[in-house]
Amino acid sequence: MSPDLGRSSSARCDPQPSKLVMPVRSRSPALRFACSGPEALRALAQLESTGLSRSDAIRKAILDGASRLRRRAAVAAEVAALEADEDDRREMLEVADFMESMRAAG
Repeated sequence: MSPDLGRSSSARCDPQPSKLVMPVRSRSPALRFACSGPEALRALAQLESTGLSRSDAIRKAILDGASRLRRRAAVAAEVAALEADEDDRREMLEVADFMESMRAAG
């Protein structure tokens, strides 16, 4: 695998840009961009500018992205649970009414 992989100005794109390719010749699994457009290359360069190696920058981006997806899913599940809790909704409306009455009285 060339160290300059993905840095060429004439980046080629796979028809399925989300597809990652695992070279079979290599002893260690290494990911390469199947579609390395200018935006992805700029983001990679930004991560590398912090002192991360290319491998560490890619690993960090993958792990951070997966973490964001898990957090979003957890928040969505919490919102769904709160929306389904009739007692909680009733209490929320009572508090909102009380707060409104306090505002009107002042």
